[in-house]
Amino acid sequence: MALLTKILSGEIQHLIVLIAFLTLLYILKHLKKSFKDLPPGPIGYPIAFSCKYFSARPKTELSQLLGGYGIVNSEGPLWKTQRKYLLNQKLGMKHWKSGAGSLEQIESVVSREVQSFLYTLENDYSNTFVNLTPLFNCAVSNVICSIIMSRRFRYQDPKFQRFMFLFDEGFRLFTMTGAMTFLPFLKVLPGISDTCTKLRQNREEMIAFVREIISEHRQELDPQNPKDLIDSYLVQESTPDQFFEDYDPEQQLEQIILDLFSASVETTRTSLLWAIVFMLHNPKILSKVRDELNSVVGEDNLPQLSDMIKLPYTRATLYEIMRRSSVVPMGTTHATDREVQFEGFVLPQNSHVIPLIHAVHMNPKNWENPEEFRPERFINKEGVLFKPEHFMPFGVGQRKCLGDRLAEQEFFPFLHIPCSCIRSRKQPRTDNAKSSGNCWCNRNPKRILSTHQVKEQNCFRLFKQGVQFILY
Repeated sequence: MALLTKILSGEIQHLIVLIAFLTLLYILKHLKKSFKDLPPGPIGYPIAFSCKYFSARPKTELSQLLGGYGIVNSEGPLWKTQRKYLLNQKLGMKHWKSGAGSLEQIESVVSREVQSFLYTLENDYSNTFVNLTPLFNCAVSNVICSIIMSRRFRYQDPKFQRFMFLFDEGFRLFTMTGAMTFLPFLKVLPGISDTCTKLRQNREEMIAFVREIISEHRQELDPQNPKDLIDSYLVQESTPDQFFEDYDPEQQLEQIILDLFSASVETTRTSLLWAIVFMLHNPKILSKVRDELNSVVGEDNLPQLSDMIKLPYTRATLYEIMRRSSVVPMGTTHATDREVQFEGFVLPQNSHVIPLIHAVHMNPKNWENPEEFRPERFINKEGVLFKPEHFMPFGVGQRKCLGDRLAEQEFFPFLHIPCSCIRSRKQPRTDNAKSSGNCWCNRNPKRILSTHQVKEQNCFRLFKQGVQFILY
């Protein structure tokens, strides 16, 4: 009897295996039919291109946390209304007294921060080691703060320092939760769950900082004469149904500020760090940029935005820094708002679509010797600066970065620091483009410890000693 039971048990096991095998074959056959019209590539992996139907946002843990507010994670009528308004307002510069964001005013804001940056180096870090990352953070942050909230902060301001810490912490926590975009079940795991909790707490504290700024604007508001973006949004609160599409006006303004802040600060700061790395590793290019700056601007002056048209090689170097670094290697995730047919393939509704910016920038089909740092690729045979169609540092499609022009105008004067002020004693012991960070967020240069010589007459004669710096 025991032997019969054992035999039957074995037969049942074989039957179960057979049923499972046949079921798997059926599923695979069904999946093959379902996926036959999908683009080539591993099943479930995101692909990248842009289409008018790709302007939606996927439903992810982050989008749920933000509640559909802001400009980065909003969609539908709210996103269309807000994007159009922000472009029309020129991020708030439309309300500046001497015109709609004139070059002179932008120059004034950026030049002030470059000088503050250099002054801080001279007075606080002369002849010592300095981590440039937090200093770039403060300088770049003050530019966007001046534009959207008419405020700038002292680098040592405790509240500002805390906000900067929260900003960096928020990016770090966000990168740790990136995998949940495609594997939502990970959020139940202890480590990931704790990270999500910290991310919520981080956001709440950042919102509290922004809310205080908004409260000050509300008390001083002159509806007839809004002075910046916050004021203009407060004026719009009188028509919440049409402008805010039934979303809470206060929450929308809070998230708009955080979105603009995070989008502008992180990319510009990281690009400046990469600029230093590439200039150190390419002394001949650095010398050519310096010679062009000296001939057009002069050794003791900062380049002005009006000089940009006269500095094609410097601008080409700026573009090559953006291409070679691709600080946001994977653009923000798009989603199809309907089933889309694209070049013979079918993408189901709610498919995740990600611009693979780094892949485009490093594709040999698009760029000759893409690993090589060569600004000349942005200058045509006639010696005129141009942007190739495969150059997309600010993303693609309808979701392209709002502040692409402002970013270039901000980056340009800051580029003077590594290109004109720094004299390298020796080439640093690092690979040209080794990076750290997270593919969902940004690429940072690996840590560099280096000593550099600074011309005393340069940089408004602010430097007296050599500056030794660390990039984190």
